[in-house]
Amino acid sequence: RESDPDFESRQIGIVDKNGDSFSFTGKKCYDFAGGISKPGFAIQGNILAGEVVINAIESAYLRSSGPLVDRLVAALKAGDDAGGDKRGKQSAAVYVVKENGGYASFNDRMVDYRVDDDPDPIRKLLDLVELYHLYFDESMEDEKLPITSIIADQLQQVLAKVSLITTNSYSKDFLPALREFIGNENFEDRVDFDKMTIDKPVFEYLIRRFNK
Repeated sequence: RESDPDFESRQIGIVDKNGDSFSFTGKKCYDFAGGISKPGFAIQGNILAGEVVINAIESAYLRSSGPLVDRLVAALKAGDDAGGDKRGKQSAAVYVVKENGGYASFNDRMVDYRVDDDPDPIRKLLDLVELYHLYFDESMEDEKLPITSIIADQLQQVLAKVSLITTNSYSKDFLPALREFIGNENFEDRVDFDKMTIDKPVFEYLIRRFNK
């Protein structure tokens, strides 16, 4: 502290491996500035719309469940909805580290997403986290959706929109085009062409994205 002349302009949040936490807000931070620390988490921010932002983040984090990345972005969204940074919106990020948790266990960066400049950065960050789950979550047996004629019809509409087939009706080109499309979208692990199934979350995402 003595070696840092700007110490009172800092904010610090720490959670150790035992879940003990600490939050510090210097006296020279800009209003509203503050934070809280409780077992397992620490929250702090400055130039916020008010203390209500900190409280909303805490409440959303405690109410949420599931993977840590989902709880973190839920907390960020709640803070944003409560007023967030009173200067406006521009950027957002989420970073989760787990030993060997990165792609193919090459590193420890389990989740590392950032939106540097966007009018609605939290919304864009939520979209990125959805893609993270679609790409990396395990394919669950109860989510495997048989590619029936009704499902195939909807997928054909998508394939026509991306110009992989020239008709919305079923043709001999459907399966080769679908294989190419799924490969382009990096969802090979979520479609079983032998059993003709597609994971429901991936199907719903593709329909929502391309059939607007």
